[in-house]
Amino acid sequence: MIFWHVGGAIWGARYIFKDPGMDLRWLVLGGLLPDLIDKPLAWFVVPDYQTARLWGHSLVFAALLLAVVVLATRRGTAERQRFIPVAIGVFMHLVLDIPFESETLWWPFLGTGFPPFEHSGLANLSAYFFQTPWLWIQEAIGLGYLVYLWRRYELSIPANLARLRRRGQLGLSVEAHGGHDEQGRKEPS
Repeated sequence: MIFWHVGGAIWGARYIFKDPGMDLRWLVLGGLLPDLIDKPLAWFVVPDYQTARLWGHSLVFAALLLAVVVLATRRGTAERQRFIPVAIGVFMHLVLDIPFESETLWWPFLGTGFPPFEHSGLANLSAYFFQTPWLWIQEAIGLGYLVYLWRRYELSIPANLARLRRRGQLGLSVEAHGGHDEQGRKEPS
């Protein structure tokens, strides 16, 4: 579920933190990180668990990641500005997955095992996705929000898309607002 997690992480972080300077590239990485860790582990390393949600989908993982970022970086540095959004994205992923498996979310406090998921494995998971309308609805919601952002921030304008690629930020370019950013200030180059 890529669009659900990308769109949901961006929406959640923008709504909660209201930080236009947050680097969305790192936030998106964090929003996908639990799946990027757990799915390959479940399919290739520990297939005996019969689930695609493992340690990366636990609050322990998210809290440890945040603690490492806070302890390993200094306040106000580029490293902290880069890696805090990764941790925020992981938390957003867990919030978006909450209805599924609380045992995994609270691992190891509710037990050290992981609940089995009858549709584990790449082929079964793909079939499950195509047979479950709620997953389609979630993906449509995430994609819809991303399309909204594309239109709202005029990402079809090369300068706006370049800003997103270069800084990880949404904003209207100088060309779109007659030489000023959205708040009426001269946009730095």
